[in-house]
Amino acid sequence: MRRTNKQCLIGLWFAVIIAAECAGCGGGGSSGPPPPPPTPITVTVSPTTPIVLAGQMLQFTATLTNDSSMKGVTWSLSGPACSGAACGTLSGINTTSTTYMAPASVPSNLAVALTATSVADTTKSSQATITVPATATAACGSGNESLLAAGTPYAFLFQGFVSSGPFAMPMAIVGSFTPDGKGGITGGDEDINGASGPITGLTINSSGSSYSIGQDNRGCLTVTNSSGTTAEFRFALGSISGAPPVATKGRIIEFDDTNGTGTRGSGIIGMQGKTSFASSLRGTYAFAFSGNDRSDGRFAIAGTLTADGAGNFNDGNADWDDAGVLGTNLTCTTCGTYSTSLDVNGRGTTQVTAFGFSTTLTASFVFYQVAASEAIFMSIDPLYVAPLAIGEALLETVPTGGFAPSSLSGKTVFHLSGASGFFPFPTTATIGLANANGLGGFPSVIVDTDSAGTTSGQTVTTWNYSVASNGRVALISGTAANLPVFYLLNANTGFIVGTDGEASSGFLEPQVGSSFNDSTLNMKGSFGTENPSGRGVSMNSGVISLNGSIGTFSGTADSSTISGLNPSGTIFGAYTVTPDGTGTITDQSGNPGVLIVISSSRFLLILGETTTNVNPSVTVVEQ
Repeated sequence: MRRTNKQCLIGLWFAVIIAAECAGCGGGGSSGPPPPPPTPITVTVSPTTPIVLAGQMLQFTATLTNDSSMKGVTWSLSGPACSGAACGTLSGINTTSTTYMAPASVPSNLAVALTATSVADTTKSSQATITVPATATAACGSGNESLLAAGTPYAFLFQGFVSSGPFAMPMAIVGSFTPDGKGGITGGDEDINGASGPITGLTINSSGSSYSIGQDNRGCLTVTNSSGTTAEFRFALGSISGAPPVATKGRIIEFDDTNGTGTRGSGIIGMQGKTSFASSLRGTYAFAFSGNDRSDGRFAIAGTLTADGAGNFNDGNADWDDAGVLGTNLTCTTCGTYSTSLDVNGRGTTQVTAFGFSTTLTASFVFYQVAASEAIFMSIDPLYVAPLAIGEALLETVPTGGFAPSSLSGKTVFHLSGASGFFPFPTTATIGLANANGLGGFPSVIVDTDSAGTTSGQTVTTWNYSVASNGRVALISGTAANLPVFYLLNANTGFIVGTDGEASSGFLEPQVGSSFNDSTLNMKGSFGTENPSGRGVSMNSGVISLNGSIGTFSGTADSSTISGLNPSGTIFGAYTVTPDGTGTITDQSGNPGVLIVISSSRFLLILGETTTNVNPSVTVVEQ
């Protein structure tokens, strides 16, 4: 049957419509090419290859691109030679950061992978490779025991804390031991005070007590006292001179708290001059003591007392700070009594009847004379009677006519430590540089403060001051509050007590030199944690070598932390020094810090200025 033209046109029309409808099948449309696939997510972890010492912490961050859902990452740890807690632990975990803590003890070098995996696309991840150096080199060095002069007593001062669950009770020790130059202890005295009450008049037994010193001038000390208690210490010696060489001072930490539940603290060692024992205390001394009260609030006191040589303290002046409660510019004419007859280790006792910080109005102390110009003190009242306080007294050199504004002239370095009286008892550390004009003004004051991990940065301010003839310095500023009080012992040198809630205390000393740079600190020395004001402070002592030509350092540290012990840890890093003596420092784990040069043989630093470190401290480094 033949089709007509009309039938052909109708068929063609239906074919076009069907073709058009089919072109829309499957949703492809006809609007153009398909859209490109989404840009893939990328993950980057920082830092990438850090070294973290055993028991130490480091924060990591994850940076993501094209994570449109903002879901962030999950974190995980793994290692070829570890699993679970043996690789370390993570805390403060969120979708962009976490804090890694290395195991407290590592028998051999440990490699750990920290992996950040995208939540939105689990095929995308990034790793940081963490190295934890071995702590197997825990044995004490030996062969250098003669650095402690045979037959010469060494006084020691130690303050710290005894852990009690989530809290810690304050404790302190003062004493004196006599080395034989070969690793033995021939005897000594020891006095202890803390939350459990004072234990005084102990003797150090030669049996069970010993020491050793390695070629790097670090040593170990074991002390067994007459109550049967044994304590282990690590120390680093400095001020070494003579032929044969002997050390006159050092930094010491207790080193037997393996899991953070025992006793931790730090302090100083000083060679005693036995010839000074016969005359006991004589002259006007500036002093500063610090510690804790019975509520665990921080306590600090500084002042001046005159010892008349006949057993009486006269003409005193002091300021104290008990967790923000102040005793201001307190004076006395008849201030107390002290021993004029010291034992063979330079030990004596005092009763201070002034200044009003004891509930009985009389505070008892034990002291050890280091030299005619120096003694160390510790309170021996129970905590319910008076705060536990420990520190030093140094003989004043009073200028003719007394101290005056001109007693502060030129650049001085100051350092302070304090602590909050509230759980978790975070600490505050401050170092600074003040330039005095000798006329009652500090036109330039540079301050670096780390308060519980919050850093001030380098702030610049001005102070005015007034000086009493006995050396008390009152600071005045138009903007700053809670400025500390100084008690001078000679020009540009003195003790500091705070007027803040942290009850800060510290020291002021002249800066020697000018136009500083990295090469200023071309030295080998020892270091230690100064005046630890909180239980979470890392107690450190060790030795360090600085290469001033390239601005790097290396050394060995012994550390006691709330996570346990880290013996003989390797330290290294870099530093910079600016012309005014301020500078920065970074350690092997990337932890940042600040420093101030006191001289070419002594400087201060605050290391670990991160938000995760709520217990900063001041470290003293010196030849």
